[in-house]
Amino acid sequence: MTCFSIASIYDYLEKELTPEKAQAIEAHLQSCPHCRQIVEDRRRLLAACHSLPDLPLPANWAQSVMAKLSRLTPPTLIWLLVFLTSSVLLLSSLGWLILSFQPSLAASRLPFIKLVAVGLARSVIFLAAKIILTLATTLQALVLPSLFPHAAGQNFSLFPLELFFSLIFLVGLGSFFWLFWRRRLLAVK
Repeated sequence: MTCFSIASIYDYLEKELTPEKAQAIEAHLQSCPHCRQIVEDRRRLLAACHSLPDLPLPANWAQSVMAKLSRLTPPTLIWLLVFLTSSVLLLSSLGWLILSFQPSLAASRLPFIKLVAVGLARSVIFLAAKIILTLATTLQALVLPSLFPHAAGQNFSLFPLELFFSLIFLVGLGSFFWLFWRRRLLAVK
């Protein structure tokens, strides 16, 4: 037998191994002074831990822990919807960009997948475009005349179509990574 892991040592000392594994470890310990020293060190450590007195818990300890847990806000449905929307927006924009810039892929043998991808991309992009257009129109009406008073009577076009879809893609990608990063930070705490 080769040298074994720390988990096996503790399982051996707590007598939680099968008799066959315990015999294999005992046979290995007779021939390996390094492992024998490690097992003796762990045995002394476990004996010291078991000799410590049990600390009494406060009477209302369980209630205080449950109260603290109830104050933590779980991820709400709105964050889940934002995450799913940004993921769908990202994937559909990516599909639209790939299909628009690679005509050979669009003409391949996958018309059903293309149809579904383009339909999904168009519906999500239409919804996102409508929201962004509404926000941009509001921004244009409220902010631009105050920032650029000499251009108050001019008609502004937002973006060319390709730049608009690229912007939607970048917003989706950014929100996807922001939510992923935020979720990782919340999981670490």
